[in-house]
Amino acid sequence: MTKRRLFIACSITGILILSLFLIYGGRFLIYKKTSPAVGKSVIVVLMGSLPDRALETARVYKEKPGASVLYVSPIDPAKHFLDSINVPIPSTAKSFHDALLNLNVKGQDIVYLRGPGFSTQDEAFYISRYLKQDSTIGEVVIVSSSFHSRRAYLVFQDRFEKAGLKITINVSPSRYTDFNPNYWYTRKADAAVVATEWMKLIYYLFVGQFQ
Repeated sequence: MTKRRLFIACSITGILILSLFLIYGGRFLIYKKTSPAVGKSVIVVLMGSLPDRALETARVYKEKPGASVLYVSPIDPAKHFLDSINVPIPSTAKSFHDALLNLNVKGQDIVYLRGPGFSTQDEAFYISRYLKQDSTIGEVVIVSSSFHSRRAYLVFQDRFEKAGLKITINVSPSRYTDFNPNYWYTRKADAAVVATEWMKLIYYLFVGQFQ
């Protein structure tokens, strides 16, 4: 094959790969799973963007009578800094708790673990350790921002397997997330989200899951 033909072949391949990524790069990040399960349900909400995850948590809570809500208190650098100069503000965990109460989630159904969680893997670790204490739990519904849902599922699936947990994992990506998976490349914020999430996903697949 001549250099010119090789260049043309590589160019065509590159264009095809780029086109496929533009079409499916955003959609692939979103993952929803609704498998039947037996036992108590726990809604595990991952910390991060508060509005979309709180709204989705409240929606799932209404659909699952008797379910509890579980989350891990995240690392909170802004609060730690302001507290150190005597400017107290509510923690992210407290703000999320108050949001759930205002969305009609019963206080007795909300449980948060102190952690702190630095990453999705940390959250999965603390939550799996907590769930091992209750053998009646048959389902975990992971709630997160839509673009974070596939990676979250992979992390929790791996952690539960390592912990020996026989619990059905379902995923409810927030329908309130301000993210357009079809035309993500037309908005700077969405493009940044896709680039960041793909880097995190690749890192997890090749490095993170083995740590």
